[in-house]
Amino acid sequence: MSDHDLIVHGANLSLATTGGIITACGPNIGGTASEEIDFRDALILPGWIDAHVHFNEPGRTGWEGFTSGSRALAAGGGTTFFDMPLNSSPPVITRAAFEEKRRIGEAKSCLDFALWGGLTPDSLDQMEAMADAGAIGFKAFMCPSGLDEFQAANPSTLRQGMEIAARVGLPVAVHAEDPAVVEAHQLAFPAAIPDMRAWLDSRPIAAELAAIRIALDLAGETGCDLHIVHVTCPEGITLVTEAKSRGVRVTVETCPHYLLLDDDAAIAIGSAKQVIVVAHEAIGVDADVVPFAQLAEESFDREAIGVAEEDVAFVDALVRDVVPGAGLVVAWCSCHASDRTQGV
Repeated sequence: MSDHDLIVHGANLSLATTGGIITACGPNIGGTASEEIDFRDALILPGWIDAHVHFNEPGRTGWEGFTSGSRALAAGGGTTFFDMPLNSSPPVITRAAFEEKRRIGEAKSCLDFALWGGLTPDSLDQMEAMADAGAIGFKAFMCPSGLDEFQAANPSTLRQGMEIAARVGLPVAVHAEDPAVVEAHQLAFPAAIPDMRAWLDSRPIAAELAAIRIALDLAGETGCDLHIVHVTCPEGITLVTEAKSRGVRVTVETCPHYLLLDDDAAIAIGSAKQVIVVAHEAIGVDADVVPFAQLAEESFDREAIGVAEEDVAFVDALVRDVVPGAGLVVAWCSCHASDRTQGV
């Protein structure tokens, strides 16, 4: 009888599994195995969890569903994903919608997954039922989501939702953007030319910071665990870090595009349509099926990260916020460029 079911040898180490569980790991593993695989020309790395994806099934599977989304993540080394309650149709704001999405995911996903429920004015009476069904938390938009079927949570709704979430012991994740700040800014500084520069200028960092402050205050008052999604600026990380020091139970995520790209890159690359054409020419497939990247607003710039390195150390998760779409399906979110960033 073998000591292990499987031993895999990589360039950096070997690991053994038994019953699907890693049982040994190191430069040299003793014992025998029913099967050995030699990958000594490759590295063995930990699988990663993407805590923020939008696989839009049911209802918008043409954008991307569980089958293609989970396979793409697996190909990139992912093992698990947490799927957001929109843009599927219906969105996950009822127990019935949650159970339907879970059923589809269990049938089609090649990876482990978990589902967020939605926190909207219409879902408050469904939150406990979604928690009972297995939701890992609740996602709220503090500004219009771009979908009428997933309404924004104003501070009153957010407080009520946080009280429920605290009662059932689950976190609330917020898309932090204050629509009043955005509207006032756009009235004061109307765009002269509808180009990428105008788009970037239309979303001031002040809107994100104002919403983060509101969410942190409500989390402190209700005792709810809070998660701030796709933070775009060092100042946002600083607010979260300071709140942690005061005892607020809060975590924060950011995305690769905020760490690696900036406004100049967005302007240089241009619109989503231009990116599709470039991708089409590069890989020789029909443009309608090429995922694309519409770059985001005010990015973390590399100099800012260098200055605030101690704050960046407190980023709790790096996620993709992947919202694949086909062709020119771009404007699902009317208020925040990061949620328009499409995964490649």
